[in-house]
Amino acid sequence: MPLIAIALLAAVQVGLVVLTKLSVTHTAREVARALAIDPTVDPARIADAVHSAGDDRRIEVEWEPAPVGGARMVFVRVEERVPRLTGPVGPALRVTATVVMLGEGP
Repeated sequence: MPLIAIALLAAVQVGLVVLTKLSVTHTAREVARALAIDPTVDPARIADAVHSAGDDRRIEVEWEPAPVGGARMVFVRVEERVPRLTGPVGPALRVTATVVMLGEGP
């Protein structure tokens, strides 16, 4: 019986990792889209509108000129901690997503 409980707990934890990864990827894409259109928008506000993760999410935004046409490239990296079902036991799991998008306009 304990092995079944451990296997079930592990399956749920893997599900939480996958769900968090999908959410972080979606958040990174939406922030990159918003910044590609309007670079003055607040990335944290967009991220909170897409997915409320609490205080344990980090968003990094970088701009670089594109090699062709003088446009700009936006790099968005979102990192978030995965909730642990085991409490303080085991390593802290973090998932990240990075999106690169060509900005619109000059």
